[in-house]
Amino acid sequence: YGKVYCWGRNDSGQLGNGNAPTGEDRPVAINHAAIASGTEKVVKLVAGDNHTCALTSGGKVFCWGDNSQAQLSNGTQAGFAAIPQQIINGSNLGTTLKPIDLYAGSEHNCILVSNGDTYCWGRGLDGQLGNGANGIVMEPELVVTSNFEKANEKFIKLSLGYNHSCGISSIGNTYCWGSNGSDKLGDNSSSNQNIPVMIDDSNI
Repeated sequence: YGKVYCWGRNDSGQLGNGNAPTGEDRPVAINHAAIASGTEKVVKLVAGDNHTCALTSGGKVFCWGDNSQAQLSNGTQAGFAAIPQQIINGSNLGTTLKPIDLYAGSEHNCILVSNGDTYCWGRGLDGQLGNGANGIVMEPELVVTSNFEKANEKFIKLSLGYNHSCGISSIGNTYCWGSNGSDKLGDNSSSNQNIPVMIDDSNI
């Protein structure tokens, strides 16, 4: 329980076994020494295009693989990591807010934290980070919820795509943000959004 095995391409270190760029045709263990801390175990694993992230039982997030879009949150936007590295919480999370859930898109990631807020980082050129800006972010930034229907509304589940993100809130509303190509935000418009907007559910 709590150990991670990966297989497939490894040109960006996305298998986390320290053996990039050699791929694997069967499961191999990641470098658990980079994560292990007493009884701490991996409880959730997510994968993007060429990077992978893990959430541990102690509320820590580790990422490895491609970092060209700062998706590893290690203070840089270049290269790759062939073994897991703990993300930089930075001044936004500090030491009191703990990640409780983790999601990955193509080149961006988001976490739900212990106070109910949502933070994202990585590639946000189409607004998919939901922080009110379009750009690349190297550490977790708060998702803006000014369009929420209720003041105490929080995200409870997320789903991240290539260049957009969506979430279900604590009162059952669905919000999306990022690229609106092919009308994937569902808000009855064709405009990109860099903060969450409620879908138009008038046909439901």
